[in-house]
Amino acid sequence: MCGVICWAFPMKIRCFIALEIPGEVREYILKQINEVDNFRKLKWENSSKFHITLKFLGDVEETKIEEIKSVLEKFIADKKPVRLTLDRFGAFYRDKKPKVLWAGFKYNGALADYQKELERRLSEVGFPVERRKFSPHLTLYRVRERTEKSILEKFNNHKFTEKTFTADEFLLVKSRLLPKGSVYEILERYNLKGK
Repeated sequence: MCGVICWAFPMKIRCFIALEIPGEVREYILKQINEVDNFRKLKWENSSKFHITLKFLGDVEETKIEEIKSVLEKFIADKKPVRLTLDRFGAFYRDKKPKVLWAGFKYNGALADYQKELERRLSEVGFPVERRKFSPHLTLYRVRERTEKSILEKFNNHKFTEKTFTADEFLLVKSRLLPKGSVYEILERYNLKGK
């Protein structure tokens, strides 16, 4: 006995719930990006990371993951795939400076309802309700200080051609923050079949 008390801290997993984006739509967005930055002077997000975040869960105790999965299984039981339309590029600003470039969607009532219900169900198992308005988007680029203004202007002025598609999968995703950026691991897929 060394006299030292050892504490076992539960492992935590940083995770979120997202709506999957089909491969053909990822390719379409890359085509739009190429029209803005053909020589790829900017380090755009990898297309494998394009998704619509429905709920950021933060750092969750590993023991809580099964409970989240159970909530999601019940949640999707009567949910149908949703038809979404990408229709624009945009940016989130801080202090009047662009910080995140994104691709946005036309308003979809079904998706808004899904997100609202998901918030409610998760609040019942201890996750606080997000107070910010739900704004479905795909993060494309996080603006750096040295980002060329000419490319930002081209992005803002780009004529975006609409793309409609069907989204039929929810994902529970683990996110690890590394020096080179975040790395995603899909913990579970949930197919929207409806009844």
